[in-house]
Amino acid sequence: VPAGGTYNKGTQLTLIAKGHLGHKFTAWKDKAGNVIGEESSITITLNADTEITAEYEPVNYYTVTVNAVNGKVTQENPLGQYNEGEKVTLTAIADYSYEFTGWDDMGNSGPPSREIIVNGELNLTARFKKLSTHSLKVDSLEGGMVKFNPVKTFYYKGDEVILTAVDHFGYKFSKWDK
Repeated sequence: VPAGGTYNKGTQLTLIAKGHLGHKFTAWKDKAGNVIGEESSITITLNADTEITAEYEPVNYYTVTVNAVNGKVTQENPLGQYNEGEKVTLTAIADYSYEFTGWDDMGNSGPPSREIIVNGELNLTARFKKLSTHSLKVDSLEGGMVKFNPVKTFYYKGDEVILTAVDHFGYKFSKWDK
């Protein structure tokens, strides 16, 4: 809702206070300075001229620095700056042919997505390792051949390979064997 405006009597408005770096929402106050709500979202019904103020207090803010080689880490604020006490979700994403192995502050273990509460400057590293490679050999018996898609010298764990049995003239594919 824009700040101010003219509304019909009985109109309901939902106001949402958004915090900003270095400031934390504390309360909604009426024209007399009385607290009318402490949640960041408030719904009011307009029956007369109304003046409401969102109050904020200063808070410390910190930088969360994330490092990743052979992958990346996403977070809500690309600059990594958050108010003290703010909950932040970090998600490690491996580059192709790598897999996530853990976070340096968790003994190189842990899930790729995690929530942290910011209480000070933080420097975290997501660790990744190269996946092992695998070759794929397929034999076909008389009467047909096998097509690979994609055709590669080797494959990484998780690569999808489509194998298609192609009949030669006069033959019909019957089954796959391991």
